[in-house]
Amino acid sequence: MDVLSQEKFQSESGEIQRKWVAKDADIPCMARGISGGGIRVVGSIERWGDTHEDVEYVKIQTGYNLSKRDRLTNIRAANGDLAWEDNNVATVFDVIGSTPVLGPFGELIEYDVLATRAEIQ
Repeated sequence: MDVLSQEKFQSESGEIQRKWVAKDADIPCMARGISGGGIRVVGSIERWGDTHEDVEYVKIQTGYNLSKRDRLTNIRAANGDLAWEDNNVATVFDVIGSTPVLGPFGELIEYDVLATRAEIQ
């Protein structure tokens, strides 16, 4: 899994612009799609209303503390294949939240991260 972070820079015209850049690469993690439970039956759905919304959730367990300002991409299976991809391009996910998982003696074990598919790929 790779982590993208948003950076600000100033263009020649003086305008402040933002772009996503790779912050950390090859972070070990365990990623799983949410396949059921709760009021929503699956973690990959489409919503129709005033606008079309394609929603996809993924739960990630990692030792790396991610913030809501990060994006995730390039999530791979153990054999190196892309686990989430669209036309052979890695799917980009926005981090919704990160929760620390503590052991029985209060020690930090890992973080549970919930992410959703970014609107703009």
